[in-house]
Parts: sequence; C-alpha cells; structure tokens
Amino acid sequence: VLKLFRIYLRPYYWIYIASVCLFLIGGLVLLYSIEPKYSSTCRMQISNVEMRTVDLRDVTAGNMRGSAFVTTQMTILGERFILNDAYARLNNAGQKHGRCSGPYIRRVPDTDLVDITIQSVNPNSAASLANAIANAYIDFMKGRRGDISASGTELLKDQLEDAEKNRDRALGLFLEFKT
Repeated sequence: VLKLFRIYLRPYYWIYIASVCLFLIGGLVLLYSIEPKYSSTCRMQISNVEMRTVDLRDVTAGNMRGSAFVTTQMTILGERFILNDAYARLNNAGQKHGRCSGPYIRRVPDTDLVDITIQSVNPNSAASLANAIANAYIDFMKGRRGDISASGTELLKDQLEDAEKNRDRALGLFLEFKT
C-alpha cells in the first residue's frame, strides 16, 4: 500500500497545495475588485383625492378605490418615458449619475404608499435618481390632469352648444305650433 501511495499520490501533492493557494488568491482579487452597491428608496403616496370622477367622451374614469388605481400608477411610474425624463432632469441639473439599476417599484402592503428603489455604486446617484423619478411622475400627473380638464371643458362646451341648438329647435317648433 505504501508503494502505491508513493507512486500515485505523492507526486501530485503540489497540485492540492497549488489549488488551495490559487483559490485564496482568487478570493482576495474578487474581494478587492467588487464595487459595493448602495440602495436608495424614495417613498411616495399615490392618492386619487385630486383626481375626481370625470366622464370623458363616454369613458368613465371613476374614482377607483383600492389596489387597481395604485397598480395602474405603479405601471406609469415604471414606464420608460418617466425614467428618460428623470435622467434628463439630472443632466440639466448638472448632476453626474453613475451606473444605476432600473427602478424597483413596489407597493407598501395595505397602504397607498409606493417605494421607488434604485441601486448604484454611488449613493448620491441612487438618491438623486429616485427623487428625480418621483418628481417626473408628479409633473407628468399634473400635466395629465390639465389635459383631462381641458378635454372636459371642450366636452362641456360641445354639450352646451348641442343643448342650445336643441333649445332653439324646440323653441322654433313651439312657435310654429302656436301660429
């Protein structure tokens, strides 16, 4: 048995020692080359208090309660145009942003709160991008409310014109009937 040990195993001891040394060197290289990831979360409340019930060209927007409204708003928050607007805001402000992950948007259970989480190797980049996404969403919703108000005003003007035409037609028929 000792003869077999000397022939087959003893000459290869250096491989075992070398593999352990290479493993330790690789672990040290990996340890010093990994960039830490910082995570920043912006929490915002999604509320439909300012969004009233609007009948718009036979489409009822309604006052949505519960998760349907918040889920829809979370989808809007994750859209590419919101992210592009946020990056444009950062560029216009002269803030440098490093590599950032896409926004992770999740709802806080049983609330109207939504967390926007960004991960980056730079903590300031993560925080500024999360805040920029929230501000881009807020401005988008303000603009959208203005568009809905303008469309509602146009609809009401059209309905008023139709009512005036009907009134004039009815008045004409009444006068014709009376004479």
